[in-house]
This record gives sequence, structure tokens and C-alpha cells, in this order.
Amino acid sequence: MLGDAAYPLSDHLLTPYPGRGLPLDKDAFNFYLSQLRVRIEQAFGILVGQWGILWKPLRVQFAGRCDLITALFRLHNFLRDEKVTPIHRSEEDAEVVQVRPHLLGDKTLPGTFSTTTKTTKDAQKPTRSGEVSTRKGITMMLDNKRQYRPKHNLVRNAARKT
Repeated sequence: MLGDAAYPLSDHLLTPYPGRGLPLDKDAFNFYLSQLRVRIEQAFGILVGQWGILWKPLRVQFAGRCDLITALFRLHNFLRDEKVTPIHRSEEDAEVVQVRPHLLGDKTLPGTFSTTTKTTKDAQKPTRSGEVSTRKGITMMLDNKRQYRPKHNLVRNAARKT
């Protein structure tokens, strides 16, 4: 998962390097991480607009939310691939729909979903300024490929400071 600097870095959450005036490799990592987060937020915005289940707080255990979001993205992609026009409902329609708790019962999505094979004992503890191998590896790959923050972005940011 990707997060901003407000969250601690861990094996399961990539966050930017803290501080300003970072070396080129760390600044590049922060730039590309930020670009990815923007695209994810845009995609999630489309998803929220399409699926009414996301118009209200989720009634799914936290551990099952990844499965739910993954399923919604797959359904979204399937509909696009098959060129199916989705039915759009307004937010007012969602408010009228009655939730039927007797159908839901205590059922939730299973909480065993994981995108990693590491066990909890192998995982590094969250940290705000430390390092995990994933972030370090991505930073090294960007540096080896000389993939740094684009010059037009550096110029724009410098102009904002003056």
C-alpha cells in the first residue's frame, strides 16, 4: 500500500522519505510515489462514483476491505472490457435504499487476504524515518536508471518558492 508522510513506513506501507533538500535518488522516489498516489486517488474516485456500496461507511471488517476493493476494481474492468454501460444512480437513490441487517448478519469478508508472503514475525516494525527493503530497492532502481524528478517539475517548484 502507498501512504503519505503522516503514516509510518512499514513492509506493508510505502511512505515518502521525510524532509526537504533530499538527494536526487530519494527525491525521485518521493516524486514517483506522489504521482502513483494521485493516479490511485483518481481511480478510486471513479470507483466510488460507480459503486453505491462505497457511498456510505463500509460494513465490512477492516481486514476484508482489500478483497472488497479488489473485487470492485475487477468488476469495473470487466464492465469496461465488455463495453457494458453502467447504470448510474444518484446519491439520493442510495439514501433511499434500506439496509437489511438481517440479511447481512455477522457475515464479513474473510480477513486472511494478504499481498505478501511475509509472516508477522518477519515484518519490520513501522517507522517514520527508517528504511525498509522495498523502498530502498525502488529508490536504487530509479537511481540506476537515472529516473529523477522531471526538470519541468523542478522549475515549477522553484518558481513557487519565490
